[in-house]
Amino acid sequence: MNQMPTRFEAILQTFPAATHSILQMALPNAGKLEPDHWRQLTRIMAISVEELMLHLLPLAQQYAQTPISHFPVGAVIKASTVNDKDDSRIYLGANFECVGINLSQTIHAEQAATINAWMQGAGQIQTIAVSAAPCGLCRQFLYEAEGRQPIEVIVPATENSQFQRITLSELLPAAFGPADLNQPSGFMAASTSEKEFALKTPSADPLVRAALSAARLSYAPYTHNFAGCALVTATGKTYTGRYAENAAFNPGVSPLHAAMVCLWMDLCGADPHIIRAVLVEKPTTCSQRAIAELLLKTYAPGIHLEYFEAD
Repeated sequence: MNQMPTRFEAILQTFPAATHSILQMALPNAGKLEPDHWRQLTRIMAISVEELMLHLLPLAQQYAQTPISHFPVGAVIKASTVNDKDDSRIYLGANFECVGINLSQTIHAEQAATINAWMQGAGQIQTIAVSAAPCGLCRQFLYEAEGRQPIEVIVPATENSQFQRITLSELLPAAFGPADLNQPSGFMAASTSEKEFALKTPSADPLVRAALSAARLSYAPYTHNFAGCALVTATGKTYTGRYAENAAFNPGVSPLHAAMVCLWMDLCGADPHIIRAVLVEKPTTCSQRAIAELLLKTYAPGIHLEYFEAD
């Protein structure tokens, strides 16, 4: 991104001048703050990391695509990497809506921030900051991502505190999740090793191979419909996404949704100009093909979905 959109610049002015260069690096970096960067921000602003996350919510909102509701929502996640629980990064996310199809295809801010972290190598969500307690769908979605460490939810100040802490288990008592369906871990922990399958029709096309790699890291323990999507824009940049199922089925995220989250977060809402889209999957009792074709008509009219089966 060559120039920061005006809406981001306006929010940046609410932060101390000494923080601008750090934030300007993070915003086009798919909304990701490296450990050194967020620690610098907390020192400059003399605040805790939790307070920083709440301060970042208005910036996260600027990524939103809300042509239906015109109601942008932001979420900010602090998550450790797969290999080091002490190596934590901060990831932003926002809600994304699709014109012309049913509202159930909307991606909520909490989902987007989680997918953004997952696709960039996070292995354990530690904390999520939101402007209000997550809705029921997002609580169920986050429960599938929860690992050995409980997820802490923080919301803005009450009368007696800078912010309020709530654990996900408090927000979702008697939860139904992976363990109830004999799945030992949620999707962030489970997607650290690739599944072993290959294309039915071999291809050396880099975009097809990228979609296959995404499919191998997807999370589909309930249907085994492992699926990955890869998009390429007119600038030549590739974005991938992978399927994430949920024990309750409905709050899952399709591979094309995940790829679009990565694209939007990287481009800060700029026109993506998608020129190719590839889906690779192992079709079972369900398939990602129909929903991917439907979504692609919204995101990139006129672009044909290239489809490949794996086994």
